[in-house]
Amino acid sequence: RFGGRAREPLRPATMTAADFSAELAEWAEGPWEEQLRQRLQGDGSSPRVPGPCVLDVREEIILSYAQGDWALVERDLSAAFSAQLAEMIADCFREEVTTCLAVRRELINYKKLCLHMWMAGSTIEKDLRQLASFFYCDLVSGSHPVERKQRYAEIAKTMNECRGAVAAVWDARYFGKA
Repeated sequence: RFGGRAREPLRPATMTAADFSAELAEWAEGPWEEQLRQRLQGDGSSPRVPGPCVLDVREEIILSYAQGDWALVERDLSAAFSAQLAEMIADCFREEVTTCLAVRRELINYKKLCLHMWMAGSTIEKDLRQLASFFYCDLVSGSHPVERKQRYAEIAKTMNECRGAVAAVWDARYFGKA
């Protein structure tokens, strides 16, 4: 593995991209897509990277692919390049990608929280609507006791605040998905 625990480097600290010029030239000269497919599929009996090829991803099938983990990037790099070059490439963007993946996980958790809050709020809003219906009275006419008018006004006010909060949580989830 490239990330996570302490490890011995696979390459001397002085190695640069120039030290891998032969391997990089091999990618530049040939049909890279076919070459990458062959490396990812392995010898045919057991693919080096299981599942559909990353080169075939499309919006409508993206959920069929494993996603959201740095280990997947490591696996693809190890399948495509020599161990030393894969580590060098991973070192170039490991921190940025792992940060993005952490932000992605937090955003997913935020959206789940918003969904649960929306569902709970919708239930409370429904209960308040039923209470408002039960305690309904005309606030303008003087035919109902003052206590009943106050109770209805309080329930109606709380119901409207709840309705606004539920709508705000829904909007927050919606914009979190965008």
